[in-house]
Amino acid sequence: MNYLKHFTTVLSTLVFFLAFSALANDESFEADSALAKSAAKKADELTQLVEAQFQIKLDYSEDSIEELDAIMDQIHGMFIQEQPGEASLIPMAQVFGSYVGEVYRRNHYATWGWITQGTEVFPGLQQAKGGLFWPWAKALDRLKTNSE
Repeated sequence: MNYLKHFTTVLSTLVFFLAFSALANDESFEADSALAKSAAKKADELTQLVEAQFQIKLDYSEDSIEELDAIMDQIHGMFIQEQPGEASLIPMAQVFGSYVGEVYRRNHYATWGWITQGTEVFPGLQQAKGGLFWPWAKALDRLKTNSE
């Protein structure tokens, strides 16, 4: 099943459903190596772009998230000024979320895959202890609202 083609539609509703994640009793996780490769590639592309555009070297450490956070502040400011619509942020949320997810995966032994809550399916990570994390949704929320 190719979940990536459904991502754009699903991501726009993800933030709403995440608010109710604590209530979900029917969560499941399915590891996906293709999603893992795609996220790793997006994260690597971001490291190259940030180094070229901002002269900042992202090293996949947890401290590097602070460097990325400053860039996301700038993008959020542009989003507020220009108000282009949420759909324009989705590709950036995928890239920033992939980097954050890769930092999390590498430092907390997590696995990329698909999280199912009820009838909805979302890209995310599962920690070795079973905890779930939605970095693309968190990145989207960060870019839109300057939170997370």
